[in-house]
Amino acid sequence: MINKISRTLNRRKVYHKVSGKVIMTRRTKVLIPKINKDIAYLSGVIVGDGSMSCLKRKKGGYHYVISICAGTKEYLLYLNELFNTHFNYTGKIYKDKRHQVYNLDIPVASIFFYFKIIIFNNKKTWKKSLPLSIKGRKNYLKEYIAGLSDTDGSINKVNKIIIK
Repeated sequence: MINKISRTLNRRKVYHKVSGKVIMTRRTKVLIPKINKDIAYLSGVIVGDGSMSCLKRKKGGYHYVISICAGTKEYLLYLNELFNTHFNYTGKIYKDKRHQVYNLDIPVASIFFYFKIIIFNNKKTWKKSLPLSIKGRKNYLKEYIAGLSDTDGSINKVNKIIIK
């Protein structure tokens, strides 16, 4: 798992070192966890109200950012706590004044590629299909759907869950 991320970071020319279950870049030291219920929940949230962006830098290279949008700051604090628990990284929460919502930004290449490669299998259509790493496991599938329904879901009058 860490080898896949390390090879991708090498191809993208991102400076990093691997030490056990930790990937260190110039600015961050990130723990790479095994897939569990919280990671499945976070991946559902990223698919629902998140984005994974690769932005070109002015001086060369790229910024790799995971952004999650929510209506309340408390929910993003909970998600930030999950990122801190499993990846040993705390993201930045800020208020988007244009749309009256809050955003959580995780600008770390190793976390970006963890979700892109390990969870979403490096697919271009990662928002349209169920990740293979979660597909065969019932407990993880429930948490993935919980994350998806917390962000893009609603319950109608006859108690059916609707996901946009």
